Amino acid sequence: MKGNGSLWETTGLVWFRKDLRLLDNPMLSLAIEKHKKVLAVYVFDDSDYTTTEFGTLKTGVFRAQFIRQSVKDLRRSIEAIGGKLLIYQGNTANIIERLVNSYKVSRVYAEGHFTDEEQKQEAAVEKQIWKREAELVLVHPNTLYEMGNLPFRVRDLPDVFTDFRKQVEKYSKVNPFLPAPTTINAPELLPEDTSTNVPGLNTLGLDSSELDNPFSSLSAIEFEGGETAGLDRLKHYLWDTGAIATYKETRNGLLGADYSSKFSAWLAQGCLSARYIYWQIKEYELSRVSNQSTYWLVFELLWRDYFHFVSRKYGNRLFQLGGIKNALVTVRDNDHLLTRWHEGRLNVPFVDANMKELLYTGFMSNRGRQNVASYLVHDLKLDWRLGAAWFERQLI
Repeated sequence: MKGNGSLWETTGLVWFRKDLRLLDNPMLSLAIEKHKKVLAVYVFDDSDYTTTEFGTLKTGVFRAQFIRQSVKDLRRSIEAIGGKLLIYQGNTANIIERLVNSYKVSRVYAEGHFTDEEQKQEAAVEKQIWKREAELVLVHPNTLYEMGNLPFRVRDLPDVFTDFRKQVEKYSKVNPFLPAPTTINAPELLPEDTSTNVPGLNTLGLDSSELDNPFSSLSAIEFEGGETAGLDRLKHYLWDTGAIATYKETRNGLLGADYSSKFSAWLAQGCLSARYIYWQIKEYELSRVSNQSTYWLVFELLWRDYFHFVSRKYGNRLFQLGGIKNALVTVRDNDHLLTRWHEGRLNVPFVDANMKELLYTGFMSNRGRQNVASYLVHDLKLDWRLGAAWFERQLI
């Protein structure tokens, strides 16, 4: 870190990743608190739009469109409070290094992640900016509980969810959410940094015509990316309809808009904060009703937390064929069966219907995902990672 002057006198850079919101954004709040000037940056990194080792696109057209919408919404929100979101496509580490050098940045703030690809990217950024005497500051990811608030060390994380849940509910607390900032002071931009255009789907190497299929309008709801749409969905599910009050009874449904919360897409890109959802539920319980259903939505957020922390404990073992138990797994190689599973052509009506919904809309219910995954593994006896790669490509 540069030694001359206080942090307040230097520029901070906020590197947005899967935290595309203003409300309850710890890294953004910290940067604004510590620095007089703040650069906000999002990079459509080339590595996210490549083909995986399993032969599928890493990011398919539905998720890419959701991300594009989320970035546009973030840009509007930042501009509304006086800031500027710089948007690039390319290699994140190289782009951030140039910005650090050009704007004399002393600290880069980012949401830290627990998984290998994200951590390698963090390491690449840190290596590049270290040469410019800048520091990378990572804040906790978008979980309900912060890792430092857990009643055990990560290496002692229980391998059974129920044990995790009981200890966390008894001994840990959810921190208050942070208010959205009301102002951001951006430095004067250089001519090469004044464009804030979001790259099109075709520019990202994707076929935009996939969005125009005749079945896309049949999606359970219209998934529009961004914090604005995410907060609207939260308001709709809790305050407008009260659908949360029957969540436990309806959550395993397959058709319709409100049998489940549909928060997952906005949570995945950080358009919604898990903590903010929690405190909105608590407010709903105080003012409307507190029952098994309101608890059960928090219960599902706990499951989400648990898998984040499992990935921290086990690292890449989570993504190996034998999983975290190093199980001996025998699979068969059958591209024809895999393609039929992708396209919903197995002549198994329940599986086919769910796979077609995923293919044409980018959405599938939780119950559907469990069933089609089980069929891939136990009936077709294919490598589960082939199914995971398809989910990664298709699911918003």
